[in-house]
Amino acid sequence: MQEAKPDMVGIAIYDRLERELPVDPTLKQMMWSRRELENYLCQRETLLAYAEAEGRKQEEAPSLAQRWRQFMEEAIQEVEQALKTEGKNPREADIKVSDEFLAPLFRRFYEKLGLPNMMSKTNYHVLAQFVPVRAIDPEIHQALDAIWKTAHEANPRRD
Repeated sequence: MQEAKPDMVGIAIYDRLERELPVDPTLKQMMWSRRELENYLCQRETLLAYAEAEGRKQEEAPSLAQRWRQFMEEAIQEVEQALKTEGKNPREADIKVSDEFLAPLFRRFYEKLGLPNMMSKTNYHVLAQFVPVRAIDPEIHQALDAIWKTAHEANPRRD
């Protein structure tokens, strides 16, 4: 693509890798300091807000939405306790939170509701809208700023 459009710019943001990023002067590259992007989306308040919002969409009565929040609280406690017995914490930077925390959490949460799991790994991005502003990690701001800067360096074709 670089041959077809020599002034092309791009950015790549990777999950944390166990190796250095390759040098590429035409591609801005970044790597999360935490294991994966999902590590920035698993705050308790984020998960509780998600559950309550989903409950409001699914249930007619507001009190039933609170039941969804309560079931999420219980599921968080259960999965955190299970991780603790393995010497792990879902808030650590090194845990693969998508597989080790979020997958069992949502499985347990929807079991409590008696529903099929409606939150697969491909949908974890939905959690981003529930992250409280004060809980957004500065690294997320840095990545978004880098994306914005890269986009403004682009020279669109005009033919």
